Amino acid sequence: AALGALLFATRSLVSRPLQLITNRITAITSGQHDLPPLSSGRGDEVGIIEAAVDGFAKSERQRIAAEAKAEAERQQAQAERAARDAERAEATRQLDFAVSRLAAALERLSQGDLSHKIDSSFSADLEKLRADYNNAIARLSKTVAAITSNAET
Repeated sequence: AALGALLFATRSLVSRPLQLITNRITAITSGQHDLPPLSSGRGDEVGIIEAAVDGFAKSERQRIAAEAKAEAERQQAQAERAARDAERAEATRQLDFAVSRLAAALERLSQGDLSHKIDSSFSADLEKLRADYNNAIARLSKTVAAITSNAET
């Protein structure tokens, strides 16, 4: 009977708690981090081990949360970078469009064509360039027409 009581006490006080600790460590290492604390409030070595396992589980939860936050921040930064790149690409496209239209208009002007205006709208920040060219070509055309008219009379 004494041996049975000793066996029961060993199993209840040492083996069973150690098995629970082992199971908890296995669960934590397999990715289960949302388990309730193990701590039984024991003041012996088993209680110390339980507290250490609970601390490890808490550290793992914090590490996972920090990694998730860092990943979210990385994705946000990447999205912002992509948006800035798209804006720069659009601005470059608009500038290329305006420069090519202005170059074509100046080419026609260099060939003596005073009637060619730039009809395609430019982006808001470049629209004044188009309007100034069209106004200048209109004035030049009127000036040349007046000179031609005066020369003929």
